[in-house]
Amino acid sequence: MKRILAGLVVFLCLTTTLDTLAQAAREKVKKEKSDQKKDKTDAEKAAAKAEKKAKKAAMTDEEKAAAKAEKKAKKAAMTDDEKAAAKAEKKAKKAAMTDEEKAAAKAEKKAKKASEKDELNGKPGKKDKKEKAEKEVKAEPADYKAAIDKSQKGPGGETVYTGPRGGKYYITKAGNKRYLSSIK
Repeated sequence: MKRILAGLVVFLCLTTTLDTLAQAAREKVKKEKSDQKKDKTDAEKAAAKAEKKAKKAAMTDEEKAAAKAEKKAKKAAMTDDEKAAAKAEKKAKKAAMTDEEKAAAKAEKKAKKASEKDELNGKPGKKDKKEKAEKEVKAEPADYKAAIDKSQKGPGGETVYTGPRGGKYYITKAGNKRYLSSIK
């Protein structure tokens, strides 16, 4: 009886030791993968992204549908542990991003959704409107001031201004505009 008990204890110890070693090996592999991802430079990332976009643009509608179906099948085949690991990895990646990167990613995602929506509706993109709005120059305070006509003075010696439609006026002591008659 003592031998069986001793054998079981040894078996349990070996099992937990092997499990610990296997888990350490898995963590080491994950760490190596994350280090490799970090080692990629921004240029490599940009090049890979551009290549992916070009490949996606070259795809036909049938190929896009097939790729989407393949992606769904792959996602459905994942186990709960794999899904949880992927979700945790995505969350860690998101947490490592700076505020600027988050804002850029959010803007890019929003633009992508808008363009997809416009493509479905057959409408032109809103980028043209945004580009026009960006080209407009903001007015400066000097643009809001009325032109001063230095050759004229109001009845009490007030400064005469030119209104938006070309009318001449002066400011009274009460702060009201008093237009000068155009008949002289």
